[in-house]
Amino acid sequence: MLRRLEDYEWLLRWGFRGGSLAVFNGIAAEISRGGRANAALVEQAAAYIAEKHRSVGTVLRRRMKSYLALELAASRLHGGAPVSGALALAHSWMLHPRAQPSLEPFWSEDRA
Repeated sequence: MLRRLEDYEWLLRWGFRGGSLAVFNGIAAEISRGGRANAALVEQAAAYIAEKHRSVGTVLRRRMKSYLALELAASRLHGGAPVSGALALAHSWMLHPRAQPSLEPFWSEDRA
């Protein structure tokens, strides 16, 4: 059982099986940020997800691994491992180059 990234893994399964989502223009849940992610748990979850979904196409696999590397980078940086975190961040960018370090924070407190 996953202790981290379980929502991401569920979304991968949903999408790979042809699932689709619709946008609800209202408030349905309140989401708050939790504590810092334990790097060891993130590493275990990332390895499990990468192995479970290894058969997806090359482009999707690179994007998935890029996101997982981004999660690893965040957990390592917040866990006090700046060199390891920076290497994971560089690996994420190498797999999927982009202009910003992460996806847009949809539940950020500073969004109006």
